[in-house]
Amino acid sequence: RDRPRAIDAATPTPVEEQPTPTPLEVQLFTIFLTDAEGRVRPVERELPDPLTITALVEELRETPTEQETEQGLVTLIPAETTLFVPPEPPEGGTAIIDLASGSLDTLEDDFLTLAVAQIVWTLTGSPSIDRVVIRIDGEDQFWPTDGEDKQRLVVNDYASFDPEFVEPTPEPVPSDQPSEEDGGGG
Repeated sequence: RDRPRAIDAATPTPVEEQPTPTPLEVQLFTIFLTDAEGRVRPVERELPDPLTITALVEELRETPTEQETEQGLVTLIPAETTLFVPPEPPEGGTAIIDLASGSLDTLEDDFLTLAVAQIVWTLTGSPSIDRVVIRIDGEDQFWPTDGEDKQRLVVNDYASFDPEFVEPTPEPVPSDQPSEEDGGGG
């Protein structure tokens, strides 16, 4: 039979010997928010390890931190964006996310393109993903890119949203005529 017993106050149990709960493993991962210039900007976030597509999509819906907001960064992924079905792990480098209808309906034109760029840039930051397919209610969709609308999206489809993007300057066309320096003029 258990009875109360006296505890010797002179020898407390050291804290180090008590079992500690195992913390959830986390890793730093880059997601992409948008700025006022219509570019994607990388920010670091602590996300659960192992990382899932669901965690990335949910992180894109979150309100930026106070520091990110002060830097003028926002997310264009609406807070009401929901997954129609949980994504499978990427297969063959392709991540398929299936959003519920209404998830991106409030976005138009450039805002929709930039939101899709946010998703593609973020997901392809994972070493196992190089292409993204975004479905709505299980149906494949065509999404706006820098060029033509596509179903299978890669980060190069959104190169103009890169914060480092510089419009290429045309190379001068070489002339077949010898120059003055070559002794060919005059």
